[in-house]
Amino acid sequence: MARLVLPGMVERSRGAVVNISSGACCRPLPGRVALTASTGYLDHFSRALHLEYSGKGIFVQSLIPFQIASSKQRPTTSTSTCEGWFEPDPAVYAHHAISTLGVSTRTTGYWPHTLQYGLMRCVPEWIWVLGSRVLISIN
Repeated sequence: MARLVLPGMVERSRGAVVNISSGACCRPLPGRVALTASTGYLDHFSRALHLEYSGKGIFVQSLIPFQIASSKQRPTTSTSTCEGWFEPDPAVYAHHAISTLGVSTRTTGYWPHTLQYGLMRCVPEWIWVLGSRVLISIN
């Protein structure tokens, strides 16, 4: 897709490309090899594309969302007091994410997700992998 739209953007000396990756790009997860590898690729691809095209007036953003609420994931009645804070409604997330376009080349798009990302980066990888294996064995 980038190959199709970039020539026109270069000709106009302006444009924006937003590639939506996933929070899974940040750490390897046992049992989720294809997901973590492909989202990691998309994140790095976006960052490299921005470096290549930013001098031509094109802004490339890597959007790294974490959990977004959906009717499949959330029961109709919830007792959580933080409902929606780390799992925002899609419209709320979209509003926040759009506001980062042109501001940040790599973003979670939603500040509570940025907190999650920061905390996740503080945990050593071996603990992350061990925790993932425990969760897989429980399910």
